[in-house]
Amino acid sequence: MGRKLSPQLQKSLSKMKAKGKTNILALSANEAVNHFKDNFKAQKFVGSLGKWKKRKKIKVKGKLVANDPGRGILIKSGKLKKMIRRSHLNTKRAIIGIAGSVAPKYASVHNFGLMSGRGKGFKMPQRKFMGESRVLNKKISRIIKREVKKIL
Repeated sequence: MGRKLSPQLQKSLSKMKAKGKTNILALSANEAVNHFKDNFKAQKFVGSLGKWKKRKKIKVKGKLVANDPGRGILIKSGKLKKMIRRSHLNTKRAIIGIAGSVAPKYASVHNFGLMSGRGKGFKMPQRKFMGESRVLNKKISRIIKREVKKIL
Protein backbone atom coordinates (compact mmCIF):
# COMPACT_ATOMS: atom_id res chain seq x y z
CA MET A 1 0.00 0.00 0.00
CA GLY A 2 2.93 2.28 -0.55
CA ARG A 3 2.40 5.51 -2.40
CA LYS A 4 4.31 6.43 -5.49
CA LEU A 5 6.68 9.34 -5.18
CA SER A 6 6.09 12.34 -7.35
CA PRO A 7 8.57 12.83 -10.20
CA GLN A 8 10.04 15.82 -8.37
CA LEU A 9 10.64 13.78 -5.19
CA GLN A 10 12.08 10.89 -7.22
CA LYS A 11 14.51 13.31 -8.86
CA SER A 12 15.48 14.76 -5.45
CA LEU A 13 15.92 11.28 -4.02
CA SER A 14 18.24 10.22 -6.84
CA LYS A 15 20.16 13.50 -6.44
CA MET A 16 20.51 12.78 -2.73
CA LYS A 17 21.77 9.26 -3.38
CA ALA A 18 24.23 10.39 -6.02
CA LYS A 19 25.77 13.43 -4.37
CA GLY A 20 24.09 14.30 -1.12
CA LYS A 21 25.31 11.60 1.27
CA THR A 22 28.99 12.02 0.53
CA ASN A 23 28.71 15.81 0.50
CA ILE A 24 26.85 15.89 3.83
CA LEU A 25 29.33 13.43 5.31
CA ALA A 26 32.32 15.48 4.12
CA LEU A 27 30.82 18.71 5.53
CA SER A 28 30.05 16.96 8.83
CA ALA A 29 33.58 15.53 9.03
CA ASN A 30 35.10 18.95 8.41
CA GLU A 31 32.86 20.42 11.11
CA ALA A 32 34.04 17.72 13.54
CA VAL A 33 37.71 18.39 12.77
CA ASN A 34 37.19 22.13 13.31
CA HIS A 35 35.24 21.50 16.52
CA PHE A 36 38.03 19.33 17.96
CA LYS A 37 40.66 21.88 17.00
CA ASP A 38 38.60 24.65 18.61
CA ASN A 39 38.87 22.78 21.92
CA PHE A 40 42.54 23.77 22.04
CA LYS A 41 41.60 27.45 21.73
CA ALA A 42 38.90 27.11 24.39
CA GLN A 43 41.27 25.13 26.65
CA LYS A 44 38.43 22.68 27.39
CA PHE A 45 36.23 20.12 25.70
CA VAL A 46 33.46 22.38 24.33
CA GLY A 47 30.17 21.20 25.76
CA SER A 48 31.64 19.99 29.07
CA LEU A 49 31.69 21.84 32.33
CA GLY A 50 35.25 22.55 33.25
CA LYS A 51 38.46 23.84 31.72
CA TRP A 52 41.52 21.62 31.42
CA LYS A 53 43.62 21.17 34.52
CA LYS A 54 46.52 23.64 34.62
CA ARG A 55 50.14 22.57 34.31
CA LYS A 56 52.03 21.92 37.52
CA LYS A 57 54.13 24.74 38.86
CA ILE A 58 57.90 24.30 38.84
CA LYS A 59 60.53 25.34 41.35
CA VAL A 60 62.85 28.12 40.33
CA LYS A 61 65.39 29.19 42.97
CA GLY A 62 63.26 27.59 45.68
CA LYS A 63 59.99 29.29 44.63
CA LEU A 64 57.04 27.71 42.84
CA VAL A 65 56.31 29.56 39.61
CA ALA A 66 53.94 28.97 36.72
CA ASN A 67 55.37 26.65 34.09
CA ASP A 68 55.48 28.59 30.82
CA PRO A 69 52.91 31.25 31.74
CA GLY A 70 50.81 32.72 28.97
CA ARG A 71 50.98 29.60 26.79
CA GLY A 72 47.84 27.52 26.41
CA ILE A 73 47.76 23.95 27.64
CA LEU A 74 48.68 21.36 24.96
CA ILE A 75 49.91 24.19 22.74
CA LYS A 76 53.67 24.35 22.53
CA SER A 77 54.56 23.34 19.02
CA GLY A 78 50.96 22.94 17.85
CA LYS A 79 51.71 19.46 16.48
CA LEU A 80 48.90 17.67 18.29
CA LYS A 81 46.28 20.13 17.06
CA LYS A 82 47.63 19.88 13.49
CA MET A 83 47.43 16.08 13.59
CA ILE A 84 43.63 16.07 13.95
CA ARG A 85 42.18 15.32 10.55
CA ARG A 86 39.71 13.29 8.56
CA SER A 87 41.45 10.01 7.85
CA HIS A 88 38.71 8.16 5.95
CA LEU A 89 35.58 9.11 4.03
CA ASN A 90 33.21 6.99 1.98
CA THR A 91 29.47 6.98 1.37
CA LYS A 92 28.69 5.43 4.77
CA ARG A 93 31.08 6.99 7.27
CA ALA A 94 33.85 9.41 8.00
CA ILE A 95 36.66 8.72 10.44
CA ILE A 96 38.31 11.58 12.31
CA GLY A 97 41.58 10.78 13.98
CA ILE A 98 45.13 11.67 14.82
CA ALA A 99 47.67 11.25 12.03
CA GLY A 100 51.32 10.45 12.62
CA SER A 101 53.46 7.58 13.83
CA VAL A 102 53.67 8.26 17.58
CA ALA A 103 50.71 10.63 17.68
CA PRO A 104 47.91 8.20 18.65
CA LYS A 105 49.63 7.11 21.89
CA TYR A 106 50.66 10.67 22.76
CA ALA A 107 47.16 11.96 21.99
CA SER A 108 45.36 9.24 23.95
CA VAL A 109 47.48 9.93 27.04
CA HIS A 110 46.20 13.52 27.05
CA ASN A 111 42.66 12.81 25.85
CA PHE A 112 41.92 10.03 28.35
CA GLY A 113 44.32 10.88 31.19
CA LEU A 114 46.50 7.77 31.07
CA MET A 115 49.89 6.73 32.41
CA SER A 116 52.49 8.57 30.39
CA GLY A 117 55.80 6.89 31.16
CA ARG A 118 57.17 9.84 33.13
CA GLY A 119 57.84 7.68 36.12
CA LYS A 120 56.14 5.08 38.25
CA GLY A 121 52.67 6.15 39.22
CA PHE A 122 52.52 9.33 37.13
CA LYS A 123 49.15 9.71 35.48
CA MET A 124 48.60 12.58 33.05
CA PRO A 125 45.51 14.63 33.95
CA GLN A 126 42.73 14.17 31.43
CA ARG A 127 42.51 17.00 28.92
CA LYS A 128 39.84 15.74 26.57
CA PHE A 129 39.85 17.32 23.12
CA MET A 130 38.13 14.61 21.02
CA GLY A 131 35.06 12.49 21.63
CA GLU A 132 31.27 12.48 21.74
CA SER A 133 29.85 15.97 22.04
CA ARG A 134 26.26 17.20 22.17
CA VAL A 135 27.43 20.56 20.83
CA LEU A 136 29.05 18.87 17.82
CA ASN A 137 25.97 16.68 17.26
CA LYS A 138 23.81 19.82 17.11
CA LYS A 139 26.18 21.45 14.62
CA ILE A 140 26.12 18.34 12.41
CA SER A 141 22.34 18.13 12.68
CA ARG A 142 22.08 21.71 11.38
CA ILE A 143 24.40 20.86 8.48
CA ILE A 144 22.27 17.85 7.54
CA LYS A 145 19.03 19.85 7.67
CA ARG A 146 20.55 22.67 5.59
CA GLU A 147 21.93 20.32 2.94
CA VAL A 148 18.72 18.28 2.66
CA LYS A 149 16.78 21.52 2.17
CA LYS A 150 19.15 22.47 -0.65
CA ILE A 151 18.54 19.14 -2.36
CA LEU A 152 14.77 19.27 -1.99
